[in-house]
Amino acid sequence: MPDVPSADTSAAAGSERVALSALTSNGRLMEDTTVRKRFGTAARTLLLLLPSMSGAQSPASFSVAAFGPSTLEIDTRHTQGNRFEFTVTNNSANLDYITIQRSQVRSNGAEVLGVPSPEYGVSIPGGGTANIWFRWDFTGRIQPGTYQATVPFKSELTGQTVASTITYVVKAAPNETRATISGNILSAGGDALTGARLTLTDTGAGLDEPGAGPPQQPVSGNFSFSVVPGEYALTVDADGYQSSTKYFLARAGEPVELNYALDSVRARVDAANVSVRVANVASSIWTMRASADASVAATAPMGSPATSAFHGIRNGEAAWTSPFPGIRPEKAGTVSQFQAADCDATPSADGSSVAAMDYNGKVYWIDAATGETRWSSDRGADRNPKYPPNSPLGAGFFTCGAVALNSSGTLLAAGGSNGWLVMFETASGAVRWSQGYSAEIRALRFTPDGERLAVGAGDWKFRMLDANSGSALWAADNQFWPLFFVAMDPEATLVGSGSKESEFRLWDAATGELRWKKAYPAGAFVSGGSISAEGRVLVSDWGLGIRLYDADGSDIWTRKITNAAMAATADNNYIFTAGYAAGGTRGPVFYLLDRFGTILWEHRPDTARNCQVQAPFPRDFFKSVAIARSGDRPNVTIRASAACVGGSVFTMEIPVVEQ
Repeated sequence: MPDVPSADTSAAAGSERVALSALTSNGRLMEDTTVRKRFGTAARTLLLLLPSMSGAQSPASFSVAAFGPSTLEIDTRHTQGNRFEFTVTNNSANLDYITIQRSQVRSNGAEVLGVPSPEYGVSIPGGGTANIWFRWDFTGRIQPGTYQATVPFKSELTGQTVASTITYVVKAAPNETRATISGNILSAGGDALTGARLTLTDTGAGLDEPGAGPPQQPVSGNFSFSVVPGEYALTVDADGYQSSTKYFLARAGEPVELNYALDSVRARVDAANVSVRVANVASSIWTMRASADASVAATAPMGSPATSAFHGIRNGEAAWTSPFPGIRPEKAGTVSQFQAADCDATPSADGSSVAAMDYNGKVYWIDAATGETRWSSDRGADRNPKYPPNSPLGAGFFTCGAVALNSSGTLLAAGGSNGWLVMFETASGAVRWSQGYSAEIRALRFTPDGERLAVGAGDWKFRMLDANSGSALWAADNQFWPLFFVAMDPEATLVGSGSKESEFRLWDAATGELRWKKAYPAGAFVSGGSISAEGRVLVSDWGLGIRLYDADGSDIWTRKITNAAMAATADNNYIFTAGYAAGGTRGPVFYLLDRFGTILWEHRPDTARNCQVQAPFPRDFFKSVAIARSGDRPNVTIRASAACVGGSVFTMEIPVVEQ
């Protein structure tokens, strides 16, 4: 085993460790059943082979005890959000990282623990004690009864395991008295609207199938249906009218009246003149980012031990390929301690250059016209002081983390999976400053003026740095598993972040004061965000879809889109999203929305002939999108791009007439 990080290494240093440790005792690959559950039975996780942990071992150097109630009681409806807690004691003298082996927790032949909390693993110094907890997410229907599950814990220092047996009691969901929801749907002029469409979202429990089921669609301007008690959002759509969402709390036996008056739409898409281009590349796509006008895009693949490449897309067509080698053998055995070496790439704002980082943590500065590498650096001689001197994890960037460019394209920030952060001058590749954190860097973003850099790292901190010196302006507590993105308003007065632990946080960008935060149902990975000049915040997640909040965090509207990836114009007037259609319909769909959440245009991409590169996620899953606006009222053009994991970039020109 390699040396472990120093004592201040966060639990989040292994932010993907659980998903990557689905191995048998002899190092063979196992199916990641969480990926199968969420994305379909054909999905498989491509894991890097680790050295075998089998063989004789001394007694385990840590112990596990249940914490809190010894029995967990749930019902057949509420299968998420419950949790078991454990107390773990490190009985050795050395720092250890101890994890719950999620994919090996099974009961009655089915996976039990499917959604981790941020605390699925923790670094514990010698002689220390820490608590670990896990949310519950049952993969199938549960019959009432009493069950037991064995939860294995693993030492990353020695490879030893300790098992803890837990008991859970499943009870039938109570027959709750339902609440009747009724109301009218009118135009702003008072006329009844026929043919309106209702979408109900369970915003409290976040269930895929709300307690009511889909409400019956109204045919004559009024509606009535019933729901079990809970928190909901009801969205009304009607052709030619702006969408409207109302939030309500349903109490048992109490009626709720919701009346809608819909204004006419203020923009429409010239559907006959929409163009869609597809650029197929020979690599999977983990990230796709675009220039300011979205004419140039760059893609970076998901982690793999095989040779792969970055790809450039210009005006919807594949322009160049920049190959790089697979992960080096000396890194393959330890990469599971970090994100799965998934790569990152981003074009400069003017589209002239691309910054990228490969599996092995090598940074590239690429000519966006030709794909030629101008310079590259792995900073292999650098030593992150957070790690022991002889630890291979402390060298250079170790494996890929994140890259970012300032608006002028003169500075390139690069962070590695081991927390090493370097600021390069792009003209020469010279290093302006460097510093180390104790866990992976997964999100970086410059302020629009290029003077500050927001950093999301796995040491449970979100920071704002002086971009010229690297000095910290402030640091705030933050959850991490790991960060997906950083959002800012055009003046960088507000900054927000979202990540896989199902929470979005918004800070004052000058002081680091937390303005507000939103916690979403278990497993609702927060995938995107955008902040307007007025402080309104758009947030997307993979569970419920897209929401718009006012500056104070109050709800404005909700649009239910499963597995949503989202991008918005700077004013948040137009939102582009790729996801799966609501109601459980399999297959992706693109939507263009206005600032009211109205669907202006939708398109189902052809993934049968595209998106064919094998990848850990389903090939027709869209993780990355981009958007840009051009033209003046009334004739506006929206350019949008969406990249499927399976290696295709769809570029759309969408003409919009503003009324």
